[in-house]
Amino acid sequence: MTASRDRHIVFSDVVVHQVIERAALDRLDEAPTALYTDGAPITMRASQTDDGRMLAFERVSNERYEIVLKDLTSGVEQSVTTVVSDQAVNPTLAPDGSRISYTVRNRTAPNAGKGYVVDAAGGAPRAVCERCSVGQFLSDSRGLPPARVQPCA
Repeated sequence: MTASRDRHIVFSDVVVHQVIERAALDRLDEAPTALYTDGAPITMRASQTDDGRMLAFERVSNERYEIVLKDLTSGVEQSVTTVVSDQAVNPTLAPDGSRISYTVRNRTAPNAGKGYVVDAAGGAPRAVCERCSVGQFLSDSRGLPPARVQPCA
């Protein structure tokens, strides 16, 4: 989950199908707002920009994960890239919405993978680390601290 400056979070919830919702952290009595729903029987992580205007999430079909960017003001969705993987890639949107990071995990070592960054406008993903997992961007939307996985001794 990521929180925006206006104290809202986005999260996925499964009720026979995937639903991504947004809820105010300081108004727990209000019902969450649905941002996206599909027929997928699983849920994956969602990520939003600091201002809460853009949402990144993934759709899955036959071991292909489509990373989608949705403008929450217009409702327009665009496919950013498609990744072949047997596990969720957990896209993370930069605070300013300019880039998306994700990790393609290794089937034999699920905690280690290869980290990628792709421009939110699309284009070729760029590998940024091996045997790692990427997550949150730094506040400048450029820095990305990868978590390295060390081999067991």
